[in-house]
Amino acid sequence: MSICLGEVIDDGLEDAYAEDEGGQGDLRIAPDNIRLTSAVFSASAIKYGLQTPEKAVATTKRGFEDGAPEVFAVMACLQLAISGDRMQSFLEETLPEGDIGVALGKLKVGDTVKNPEAIELLNVS
Repeated sequence: MSICLGEVIDDGLEDAYAEDEGGQGDLRIAPDNIRLTSAVFSASAIKYGLQTPEKAVATTKRGFEDGAPEVFAVMACLQLAISGDRMQSFLEETLPEGDIGVALGKLKVGDTVKNPEAIELLNVS
């Protein structure tokens, strides 16, 4: 059962990061943004063993890419805040920096994250 559920969650997270036809979808930092909800759902599934961290790493690292929309960075921070202990080694293998702390530091000094609540989340991730 968890394998099927994990695949459904993976697909949902990929959809959340995908661009909508004709635009980039909902880029707002808001409680009703389905992208943020998907990140929380995925991270919770990883935390409780319903999704494998390896599957979420590919999408999570998009939040650390140069020029990524703010919402992608917030999604990555949400996933790390909730399930970072399970994702850390997998994510560090794929990050150019090789270290989550360095990647988060780049977000802190860059201008990607501007929303005050998102900055608070970034500081605790």
